[in-house]
Amino acid sequence: MVLGIVFGSFVLFALAILWNPANILALAITVYSFEQYAQANSTFFGAHASLINICFGVLTLWALICVTLRGGNPLQPMTHAMWAYLALFIFAAISTLWAVDRTTAMFVFKFHLPYIATFSVLLPLVIQRPQDVEKGFISTLAFGTFVCALLLLTTRVHAWGRTIEAVGGGVIDRLGEQRNRLSPLAVAEMCGQLLIIAVLMNFSGVNRIWQILRWVVSFLAFALIYRSGSRGQLIAAMLTIIMLITFSRGAKKATGWVAAAVTTFLVVGFAVFSFSGFADHTERWAMSDMQGDFANTRIDYVSRLLTYWMESSPFNWLFGLGNSSSFDERIIGRYCHVLVAEVMGELGFFGMALFLTLVVFVARDCLRAYQLTKDKQVERGVTVTLIGLCIYQGILTFKQGSLLNNYVTFGVLLIMARHAAVTQAAVAKEKKAALQRRWYEYYMKYGNQAIAP
Repeated sequence: MVLGIVFGSFVLFALAILWNPANILALAITVYSFEQYAQANSTFFGAHASLINICFGVLTLWALICVTLRGGNPLQPMTHAMWAYLALFIFAAISTLWAVDRTTAMFVFKFHLPYIATFSVLLPLVIQRPQDVEKGFISTLAFGTFVCALLLLTTRVHAWGRTIEAVGGGVIDRLGEQRNRLSPLAVAEMCGQLLIIAVLMNFSGVNRIWQILRWVVSFLAFALIYRSGSRGQLIAAMLTIIMLITFSRGAKKATGWVAAAVTTFLVVGFAVFSFSGFADHTERWAMSDMQGDFANTRIDYVSRLLTYWMESSPFNWLFGLGNSSSFDERIIGRYCHVLVAEVMGELGFFGMALFLTLVVFVARDCLRAYQLTKDKQVERGVTVTLIGLCIYQGILTFKQGSLLNNYVTFGVLLIMARHAAVTQAAVAKEKKAALQRRWYEYYMKYGNQAIAP
């Protein structure tokens, strides 16, 4: 059954991408959760752990081929954010040459390179029109609801205990190691993304059905977040929604504020209701427990990395200890979990300058896209949703992931930049067409009079 669901889904995605290449966004957001469903319930996918990732990569290439067949140019428009990102990662690759443990650093970089290329470089190139992100998000809601239902109904939810239990012989990863427990963080991250998309989007036409179904999505997402015990994803998603809901509904009119207040009330209500039904380990959600965990892990990791960096040579101050140096046992023995601190320690002031340049470009594009779409309800909702995903992923970088395995985060940032670029191009085209139309109308009205005898 699992084989049929997985391969049937990929066939449907191939056809959906042929119809609209932007549908690949739905698979990009859900692929890791979908993969964990398959690995937890099928010994075949447990033994072939990379198969779903490979299929996603193939479908991403298929989406770019479809863009080209439609007359589009995936390389245009190239954004400033994309150039900054490429510069950052080229420098990160070069920095492995002077890493504390060069062998480990190069291995880690090569391990993550296919995912970086797929999510952060190729995926944003699919966006060609302002409507593409909206279409991709609608598909995300549909397929994401399906994936959430699969995880709740068919996966060993009650056996999670901060992990997902895999059946049979477990999962054999790319390193050849066998694991019987899978991390639930990818599921929780996807659920936070679904919450933001479902709540912040505005719908029109046939898509208005999601004004009702968004609450089904919200319930499923909250349930899975609580089951996984993922506090950071819940807090980040809720903060993002509360910050941006008024901008999505429209801040200029009283109706927008009322709609925002009602939506916030409903979201909080669903969060409380889901918590009472699905949160088994309530002590994990105590504020004292959260503070203790953060101090004993993230703050400790940051302190050890930055102390080692500051005690090193001036060369390392400028260019860092080298990408993935945190994995050396003399520093942390694993990645830092706080992206900003990792960039400073491993890439130095030069790497931090590249990173901040990328952030500034994306922030500029967020403001630009909002200014261009703020007077159009549906388009404004899409832009605010993308901004929300950027904020959500940014918050998560202070608790999980590294520069190399945050490819979903960088993919979202670069999609935001691409969306702003294609929206600006479309608006400029509309203005030019309107100007030509006015000149034509003027000519037809007064030009004929001027040449009349």
